[in-house]
Amino acid sequence: GAGLNPTQIAASVMIGLTVWFAFEAYETAPVGHIPDDVEGKLKVQDSEVVGAGLGLFAGADMPEGTLLGSYPGRRWSQQMWLSKKAGGDTKKQDKARTYVWVMDEGNEGMVIDPTNGDGELEANAAWELGPLRLPLDNVKTTLCRINEPPRGSDVNVVADYIDGEVIFSVERPVKAGEELYIDYGPMYDRKDYGGPTNSYGWLTYPDE
Repeated sequence: GAGLNPTQIAASVMIGLTVWFAFEAYETAPVGHIPDDVEGKLKVQDSEVVGAGLGLFAGADMPEGTLLGSYPGRRWSQQMWLSKKAGGDTKKQDKARTYVWVMDEGNEGMVIDPTNGDGELEANAAWELGPLRLPLDNVKTTLCRINEPPRGSDVNVVADYIDGEVIFSVERPVKAGEELYIDYGPMYDRKDYGGPTNSYGWLTYPDE
């Protein structure tokens, strides 16, 4: 039979490119949100944790169970992140690790990375596809500023895994002005905390 004419070939190529672009856009689009009624109650300022930099504080009283939102960023498999994040630049990856959330085993080792291509945290997570980069105003990185508590303090925020996202909520009533703290989980690398770590990343203090 007759082969495809140039117009049909061009149309097929365009359809293929459109499908590929749509798939890549879906795969690379960042997730994460903060409810409108909560966003104004969160304040980023200097943390009370020594050496932690910025932290996240309650700007108003919050009752137990208040939903803060979901952790922002692009979802990657760990293997894909290691091979492709920042083009495999380990220095940039090391910067990004501070903010990368490693999912639990039930989520097959996925990670959520809110940083840009240089491993830096900006006010909004960006949608990046090759050379294209579009910061998304509706995916704010505010929740990335929650620190782990200093020794002797306890968490007041907990994380739950729902449909491939990490949902943050207040574990107990929080007063305005309190810093918010969360446990980063057993997969977080705590070697920069000033103490040794075991194979799961847990910080072990010298006298324990």
